Amino acid sequence: MSLPSTFSRLASWGMGAFLMGIVLHSLQPYAPIPLLPLWFAIAIGCFGWLVHGTSSKILRLVCLCTLMLVLGLWRFDLDRSSRALPGGLKAFHPNGFAFVSVIPQVTNSYDPRYWLGQLRSELTRRTRLLLPSDQANLLSGILYGDRQFSKGQKETFRRAGLLHIVAVSGSNVTILVYLVVPFFLWLGLSRRSAFLGLSIGLILFVLFVYPSASVVRAAFMGWLVQLAPMMGRLVRPSRLLLVAACLFVVWKPWALMFDVSFALSFLAMGG
Repeated sequence: MSLPSTFSRLASWGMGAFLMGIVLHSLQPYAPIPLLPLWFAIAIGCFGWLVHGTSSKILRLVCLCTLMLVLGLWRFDLDRSSRALPGGLKAFHPNGFAFVSVIPQVTNSYDPRYWLGQLRSELTRRTRLLLPSDQANLLSGILYGDRQFSKGQKETFRRAGLLHIVAVSGSNVTILVYLVVPFFLWLGLSRRSAFLGLSIGLILFVLFVYPSASVVRAAFMGWLVQLAPMMGRLVRPSRLLLVAACLFVVWKPWALMFDVSFALSFLAMGG
């Protein structure tokens, strides 16, 4: 097997090493990382990457992976030092997960999440006026993940194994992508302008339904699927999944090992 020489393969190795750094720090989530060895490893990684010549391919690959692994450790430690990590995280412990599922109430009227939340509430209210309670709850759940079920209705869905149909994920983003892009092209916009409109639409949709792991993963992948042909790249689902995982982990590094929604979303997509 030849060493990776193309940018895409190097990027895959680098992203894999970055995720490994997150995993290593997750084993001891609240333990500090000494700064001196950290910066020394970064300096060695940068120096090795700058070495030229065909004989240095192995060294450059090792240094790249070392650099990205250290950056993963540093990213996790950044949340630890700023106390942004949820409490009670324990690796490989059933009670050590971070259950963050409550949609926060935004009261600042200048925040776009505020008026998107108002729109969400209004849609739910109108749906309940047009349909009986159970059917309205099901429709709003399928469209934008609003799970205001009664206790009996939720238990019925759970026992039937159908609770996942009211989880916003890839199907919702796929519908959005294949409606927005053709619509902008039909209006006579260029492919780049349509892609820009899609980017804005995806951001608004993620904020509208709340940026959970499944929603962000689906939005990243939908966005990358449209971006890849414009950059002259082939659409490879496995690589897109890796990129989406890294982008999400940069935002919430603790999610890789402590967010059940993250694990289920990415494992289901991988399967």
